[in-house]
Amino acid sequence: MSISFNGQKLDRELDLIVRVQLPFLAAVTVNRLGTVVRQALQHEMKDSFKSLSAFTYKSPLYRHLATKAQPYTTIYLRDEATKGQPPSTYLLPQILGGMVYKTRFQERLASQLSNYNGRYMFPLHESPAAKRNQQGRIRASQYVEALYGIKAFEDIRASMRPGRYRTEGSHVYVPYVGGREELAKVYRAIGKGRLPQPGIYRVKSGNLTQLFRQLEAVPSVQKRFDFNYAAEVAVQANAGAIFDAAVKQFV
Repeated sequence: MSISFNGQKLDRELDLIVRVQLPFLAAVTVNRLGTVVRQALQHEMKDSFKSLSAFTYKSPLYRHLATKAQPYTTIYLRDEATKGQPPSTYLLPQILGGMVYKTRFQERLASQLSNYNGRYMFPLHESPAAKRNQQGRIRASQYVEALYGIKAFEDIRASMRPGRYRTEGSHVYVPYVGGREELAKVYRAIGKGRLPQPGIYRVKSGNLTQLFRQLEAVPSVQKRFDFNYAAEVAVQANAGAIFDAAVKQFV
């Protein structure tokens, strides 16, 4: 019995796989890996945040379908939104740490309220005055109501008699007051009782119930959502198995 081994023929077949099949297998692997990484990021979001909207949960995406000529894709967070800020903006402080992002609500406050720049209106989601969504957070519509109420109140509060503004459901802004004259104006506008802490209040049951607390500085947050680490772990844990499965399927 004799056994022959044609090494040249095997070299040619391996060369064919390297030149033709390998770029295709790489593209298949990258595309399948994009789905796996996206799911890993969504899982990391659930572990990182107490309340997570469906829009935020679906924000991890990947663009560019990998091909043999360009076997790559890009994992990113949705960077557009029909209303409000896109996830790529409001999640960035949670990824990198640092100062919280300025929402349109905060920017609008800065444009309407004097001496507001550098301050921050912190939402009290658990307040009895809050109209909450399914995630237990203040509804977007109430932010608009608050802005509208502040504008209307600012226009007429100087001439309004004490207590007359207290229409059920309306919103009132109590600013930080330094001088005695400003303090007197606020007292006259708000009416009887001790001056509340700076913030935005909602008139509820004839009384002021705080909805936002004004902070004297923009707060910072620690890194909570480790986007890069979660993606890297998913790639390292799954790339080999996905490539092997592609080889068995197509080679």
